[in-house]
Amino acid sequence: MIHRRKKKKARKASKPQEPYARFLLRNPEARYWLDLGLKPRPARALCDSGVFNLEQLSMLSREDYIAIPGTSKITLAICEQALGRPLKSGRQYWTDRGLGGLATGVLLRARIESVAQLKAMKREDVLALNGMGRSLLEDIEQALGFRLTPTPLGYWLEQGFYRRTASVLIRAGILNLDQLAKRRGKLRELGLNALELHMVEVVLRKAKAGR
Repeated sequence: MIHRRKKKKARKASKPQEPYARFLLRNPEARYWLDLGLKPRPARALCDSGVFNLEQLSMLSREDYIAIPGTSKITLAICEQALGRPLKSGRQYWTDRGLGGLATGVLLRARIESVAQLKAMKREDVLALNGMGRSLLEDIEQALGFRLTPTPLGYWLEQGFYRRTASVLIRAGILNLDQLAKRRGKLRELGLNALELHMVEVVLRKAKAGR
């Protein structure tokens, strides 16, 4: 009995597997960054941070980018090359305007990245920032060439009045030293006591001497 050998079927050539195929199955949104040359880890890190394209990337500062876990200066260089320009630097922005490292750090940690943003804040709110002090704020104001606007309460507290005195003046519509000077003879009627009236005179004399 003659046994005929069965012909082996020729195996079909397997298609080359797409790079990071398994990763893309789990993270399809990261394809955009892989196509730009990033590795899976930074690609996923950007997507996890809500950055899915170059337009969204352009809204970040260099400090924002480096703060994303999984990124690095190497991936930053790749992204900037794809973007066609360097990302803005918040630190450089403030140092270019004459601020020192301490002031720059305090503002950036509070996500204050422009003069317009700072100007929109009340003085007391800036003073309340972590790491900010009165002396440091005065240095910032001097470097930038303007003084932040205080709230009415903050204004009177800065003049040296107690909170109760300040509240009485504000309720009476007295919001600055000129208004206080014009109504100095009627302050007793507002309920200020002798100590508070004496403080008013001290503050007004000090303001007059400083002019």
